[in-house]
Amino acid sequence: MPTSALVKLCLDYPFFLDYTAADDCSDGISRLMSTFNGFKELIKRKDALTELTYQINTISVSEIVENAKKNVHKDISPRDNILYVNYVELLLSQIVLSQNDANTILNLDMEETSQRLLQEKSNYPDIFGSYSIEASKLCEESIKTTKRNRVSIAASSNTISTQSISTITLTTTFGRTVTGLVGLPELTDSEKSSLDSYYRRNYPSATLLASSTSTYNCHSYAWNMSERGVTCWINGSNISQPDLDGTVSANDDNISSYWYDGLYSMTIDSKALKIYYYRGDHSAIQSTVSGKYESKWGERATYETLSQKLSIHLSFQLQKLLQEGKPNYCMFSGCTRDICK
Repeated sequence: MPTSALVKLCLDYPFFLDYTAADDCSDGISRLMSTFNGFKELIKRKDALTELTYQINTISVSEIVENAKKNVHKDISPRDNILYVNYVELLLSQIVLSQNDANTILNLDMEETSQRLLQEKSNYPDIFGSYSIEASKLCEESIKTTKRNRVSIAASSNTISTQSISTITLTTTFGRTVTGLVGLPELTDSEKSSLDSYYRRNYPSATLLASSTSTYNCHSYAWNMSERGVTCWINGSNISQPDLDGTVSANDDNISSYWYDGLYSMTIDSKALKIYYYRGDHSAIQSTVSGKYESKWGERATYETLSQKLSIHLSFQLQKLLQEGKPNYCMFSGCTRDICK
């Protein structure tokens, strides 16, 4: 397959927004690209950056916005979703980081490509909020760091101002403390609608319980808010960083305070009230529907790389998670919701 056709195949990948269910943008796009051979092959192509930049330069943000308005909730193609622009930027960022070809970047003037997309997004502030601007900044930073031959996903992912974000201290039943985050930049209505529509279309077997929001994540929903706690974001760890291969270190120094002291104990799935996926840095709770679990799918696992959190709160089959490569988990039984306050 010629590189031009391969680039088009990757740009039009139907599950392009699955990266939004990961812990952060870099982690999410890395995981997404590891699931499809087309991405793996594209990274190997010497002319990948040249062809990708050429095709990206034909993409118009204004056209995508207009297409999204005409085909609202239909998503006839990836380019009918406003968040397609974010995906394109993150895909470019990953190819840049993977190939680390500073000469090609200079010859193609890829910074101009990145800056154009950011500028066009800025023309629609009611549509593209902090979350979307993050993708632009991440793409721009990957190009700059590659030109300086200092490629680092972890270093470049902290792109959103944290001035509005503050920490709060939560207390477990037995007095242990857990750190929560409040004041995260919220998604725009257009971003929420685009994500809700995407997941409804691509995962019809999952029941949407609440719309996308940055105010809380899976850990907070499962261990805190389901027990009548305040609305906030809770990181699994206060110190761990996503690894470059897309995995997250099994460091649960923050979230594990909930299951210390014997409040919860290991159990089998039929008796599980809560589940912690320690390889995926993810938590879920038992649903009132037999055989299903409730969870919030979101990004960002550490305060050091904080940026906009995008999440969808879904009820899903446990088997589906196992099929998606998240077999390492702990199941807990324990107190009822009336006892845990």
